Amino acid sequence: MDLDQAATPCLPESRRPSGSPGWRPREQGVADPLRSHGPRSARTRSRRASCRYILWRFPALRWTPCRPRHRVRNMCNLYSNNASLPDLVRQFQELLGLDLVLSAGDATLANQPWATESVWPRYQGLFVRPIDPANPSAGLEPAVGRWGVVPFFHKGPAKDWKAATNNCRSEEMHEKATFRQILKEKRCIIPATHFVEHTGPKGRMTKHAISPADGSPLFLAGLWARHTWQGETTESYTMLMQGVTDACDMVRFHDRQPVFLDRESARIWLDLSADYRSVLKPPGSRVLAFDPPEPVAA
Repeated sequence: MDLDQAATPCLPESRRPSGSPGWRPREQGVADPLRSHGPRSARTRSRRASCRYILWRFPALRWTPCRPRHRVRNMCNLYSNNASLPDLVRQFQELLGLDLVLSAGDATLANQPWATESVWPRYQGLFVRPIDPANPSAGLEPAVGRWGVVPFFHKGPAKDWKAATNNCRSEEMHEKATFRQILKEKRCIIPATHFVEHTGPKGRMTKHAISPADGSPLFLAGLWARHTWQGETTESYTMLMQGVTDACDMVRFHDRQPVFLDRESARIWLDLSADYRSVLKPPGSRVLAFDPPEPVAA
């Protein structure tokens, strides 16, 4: 018997080449009918070699587990502010002890859609900011902007910014490039009558209007920004969100809620020299009204 044949095991009958009693070494230049050595196999071997090199060069990649897929619930994407400008002036003075100063041009704000309709992401909404950020006691002014911050580094018109920046996680705002700078310079208050959360299965979700049980207005912490592109300036704002505790009524509907401001925390939030972190303390058991009152199972 030929030495090569003796050293090489025979293939089963079903896999033997036609007319061959066993497996003989492939002759030079003769294609092996049991293997493919075409261009596709060459590319495959090259890709596998590249993958092996990457895993050898970056060992940490070998042990990095895949992130599990999970459904991320949207935060607040809808709210309303039905108060007129005279009502806002009175509310800021009586409830927050802050002076909201109206100019002659602000009279037209009362006729804008947000006075009667809901505000959605990328819609125009009303927010209140200090006239002089370095001196909050100088008074506040109403401003109109896009709900969803357009960062200064965006190269293009504001309408082309599609990222969801209408909410800002309070624990991340000092790290994110979108919010890091405006946190130091541009803080605001967002007045609201109520905000909305959704529960239930996708496609048939139920809206829950959430407001204080005593009927008082909401004052929500926010940040605002100014974006300029080719001479066109756009002002925008975002709403701060924080985690909720088991003591909050909100925990039945969502694991986050807006940052509510009262007389003391509103002054701290607008004072750039104060420590804003005291405003972000865990929310207490503020009594909220929900309409409808119970969440709908997904």
